Amino acid sequence: MKQKENNPMEDQLKYPFEIRHLSEEEGGGYLISFPDLPGCISDGETIEAAIKNGIDAVNSWIATSREFHDSIPKAGSSQASGRFVQRLPKGLHSRLAERAKQEGVSMNALVTAIIAESMGKRETQKSATKHQKEEVQVYSQRVPKSLRAAESKSRYRTKK
Repeated sequence: MKQKENNPMEDQLKYPFEIRHLSEEEGGGYLISFPDLPGCISDGETIEAAIKNGIDAVNSWIATSREFHDSIPKAGSSQASGRFVQRLPKGLHSRLAERAKQEGVSMNALVTAIIAESMGKRETQKSATKHQKEEVQVYSQRVPKSLRAAESKSRYRTKK
């Protein structure tokens, strides 16, 4: 019976990865990282280039681990289990249980929905705030200094 050989290309594509855009300050392009393989990162001018370079990084990471007889994590091993345990004050626990009963859902479903909604709001606010700050910076760079000084003085005038 023929044993199946390890195909390095198959192994690399099994590892989950994260890609994020790099700011101009960081050099631009895209950064790829592999959470299962600590320190395994690469980048590229495009997403496709980052993935291609990321595959090379995974190859190097695995080869180096084998060379030094280090363990190689299984693909997906850094993923969260989905289990979360939290102690609550009795009053809050009671309010959640009552609300879940009113809505006809389990307390787990209610808490999951509340957390997901809150996370979405925070991410949206964080993104909007960052975008607004960038717009203010761009705007203030375009306005001549003499006007900026006049603008700031007019803000603090009191009406009679």
